[in-house]
Amino acid sequence: MARPEDMHDVEMDEREELATSIVAAAASRLRRSWPLAAGLVAVLLGGLAITQTVVDARERARLSRVRTVPGVVRELNASVQELWRSDAGASSTVGGGVLLADRFIGGRLDAGGSQSVEALDARTGAAAWSLAVSGADPTTPADAAHPPKCLSAQGVVVCLVVDDYASLVGTIAPTSSAPQRARVVVVDPRTGTLISERDTPASTTLAVEADLVVVAWVSGNGHGVVTGTEPRTGEVRWTFTTPAPLEARAGERLGLDVTGVGVGIIVGSWSQKLWLLSPDGVLQRELPGNGGSTWFEVPRVGMLALRTAQGPVGARTTLLVDGRDARTFDGDPVNLSVDDGSVPGLVFTGGTPLVAWDAATGQRRWASAADAGRTVLLLDGTLYSATHDSVLALDAATGKVLWTSPVQLKSDLAVPLTDGSVLVVVERVPTSHLVAFDCADGRRLWEAGLPASVDNLQEVHGHAFGSRYTTSGLEVVALG
Repeated sequence: MARPEDMHDVEMDEREELATSIVAAAASRLRRSWPLAAGLVAVLLGGLAITQTVVDARERARLSRVRTVPGVVRELNASVQELWRSDAGASSTVGGGVLLADRFIGGRLDAGGSQSVEALDARTGAAAWSLAVSGADPTTPADAAHPPKCLSAQGVVVCLVVDDYASLVGTIAPTSSAPQRARVVVVDPRTGTLISERDTPASTTLAVEADLVVVAWVSGNGHGVVTGTEPRTGEVRWTFTTPAPLEARAGERLGLDVTGVGVGIIVGSWSQKLWLLSPDGVLQRELPGNGGSTWFEVPRVGMLALRTAQGPVGARTTLLVDGRDARTFDGDPVNLSVDDGSVPGLVFTGGTPLVAWDAATGQRRWASAADAGRTVLLLDGTLYSATHDSVLALDAATGKVLWTSPVQLKSDLAVPLTDGSVLVVVERVPTSHLVAFDCADGRRLWEAGLPASVDNLQEVHGHAFGSRYTTSGLEVVALG
């Protein structure tokens, strides 16, 4: 039997049981709160997904808008390749024609001298239709004949066809030739059916302005005549006649050039005189001839400017409003190959430095020492350009350099293309190939090969083309 001194009071230790209870309670709470936590995570992830969806939708909407801007091409990516190529005769259909219903429609001159108007499928290059407008003429000098010039207005295609060439007497070049006959041909772009045909003076040139076809020629008394006509019928809506006869320089013949610029019509004579007409044919400005150092430019959307040689830096840009001087700025006007109008009220001059001017006040907003090259693009408030060793982006409102990326181009004449997302150029090292830079930050995104002998890029009606010369002439290659 145990002794009393060997007996002890014992206290039960409940810590193990307590720990077990705490764990069980925590597990219970976790089980109860898990649906709530999972729901919060789901809401967070769903919010992120919605945000990304909204961002993606906005970017798609932006690109959809941007790709309607003249000069911007359709989507380009690393899989870009040759889609089709034209022969030398059809290159003028692409480069000198119009794009309607995803067809290139323009004039074609074949080796034998025959002329036609044709439509090529923009996706495949296949001929949709062809309309003969002039037969073969083996007597026509190869360096004198050219394909029909085609324009579009009010849903039809209007082409100028010239033929029946004859030698010119008393000109600087004793072997030169000129057409003796011209016709305006109107064609249905869907079927290639001839709608109408009418004779016009052999000296005729064409343009389009305000949905009218502008027809210009030299009259028998030496005056220049310009008319605005209905495309289908040729009905004359207005007529402008030069105040005095044109004056040909010794050994040269008389002629006119006309260009519609959206805010009016520029009429140039081969004797170097210039006239600016309003869209309805009213004379706004006349300039005397000065050897070609004066001409009109469209430096921004809806802005017309006059470039003259008198200026402290070699040239001067005068902004015009209804033909009258508004503001004058030092430097050559920068002709933007792409301009979405995202910085209204600015006029850009020069190249190095590139200068931005306030069109309303005439004050200089900024000047950038960065070499802007020869081709400048403006999208979403950013100026893009390429030089022989880099591509760059500038904030159009401030002139701040946003990014530059090195690249080896042929020269400052290199032409960059954009689809609104990337800036694409032809790099020459080690061999000619395409390089795409992110428009946002200038990162190199991808490279792609080029078809053999193609080393130049151009945008034609929103499509990307390369070009190359063959023994039979210029050949264009559709890229996509």
